[in-house]
Amino acid sequence: MSERLLREVFEDHSATPPASMPQTVRLTDVHRRIARTRRRRTLAATATVAAAILAIAGGAVALRGPSALPMPPTATTEPSPSPTAKTFAGIPEYVEGARVFAAASGELPTTSVKLRFTPTSKRLAIIVRCSVPGIGAGIELPNSAGILGVACGADVVLDNVKYHGMKVGEPVTLTLKVGPTSERTETTIRQLPLPESGTFSLGVGLPVAFEDFPLPPRPDTLPALPGARPNTKAKVVKIVRNDPADPRAPVTVTIPWAANLNFDVHQQTPGTVHVSLDGKEFMACEKWDYAPRSAQLTEKDFSDGCGEERVLGDTDKPGRPGDTLTVRVRPEHVTGDWEVIILDFGNP
Repeated sequence: MSERLLREVFEDHSATPPASMPQTVRLTDVHRRIARTRRRRTLAATATVAAAILAIAGGAVALRGPSALPMPPTATTEPSPSPTAKTFAGIPEYVEGARVFAAASGELPTTSVKLRFTPTSKRLAIIVRCSVPGIGAGIELPNSAGILGVACGADVVLDNVKYHGMKVGEPVTLTLKVGPTSERTETTIRQLPLPESGTFSLGVGLPVAFEDFPLPPRPDTLPALPGARPNTKAKVVKIVRNDPADPRAPVTVTIPWAANLNFDVHQQTPGTVHVSLDGKEFMACEKWDYAPRSAQLTEKDFSDGCGEERVLGDTDKPGRPGDTLTVRVRPEHVTGDWEVIILDFGNP
């Protein structure tokens, strides 16, 4: 199978926009890719793509033996966050709202690692970490369920494992495949070489209740919200912000109907921000730390921000020009400021 097919698999998750692109457009581009990935998640697997990754990642070099590290039994008390917190195969025990219970790691020039475990819940968190930039990733799902698109530094929560070839209580094996990434310019896409050395890790965990997750210490000064920045591709429809007296109070606004809207959520503190459109929740943004969004595009941005597209046909009542849409924001657990930036990208 040609290298071009593998490049197509990886570039949607790891390609770098051109340096000349304005920062807001660059971040919006990330958000839009996240949104497209979320909607395609259950349909992302195809036999052709699976064959491409297997052929290149599995056959390019001889494999070294990866290390699989099962987690110990759940402790009776939750550990407090600290620099000495447990890690497994390079992945923290607690990460992005989940507690990791199994992990495995590989080392370049090996290009795959297998992780065998038994799902104990229909909800499952998938965590991928890489020690160096420039690594693209995909996960081969069991029982011919195809390939799950992932990115180094990103985390995916599967709401129902049965749609991904797994059954609760039955042992399964996930295979993390890595390959080269691509670099975008204004006119071309150039494939970058795979780093000569580095490690990559795959972990699985169970989402935990908010009160059971060991949050990092609250800083004396919370990071400022970025707000809406100049954007040549979209206009700002509305900025929805919290009630200064009560950041957990729901806020409802109406906006003009538009065929292609983008919703970007920014939070100062851990918690969840739920967004509903005409009475139907369509996105929920979770944050588990106090870190501000990175100033430059990095792999970490995939989990720092939250964005979602709503295009004509996404909802039960798509509407038409002249109609209005009701947006309701319901914060949960947050203790600081938040904002929802609503952008109109015009016709899809």
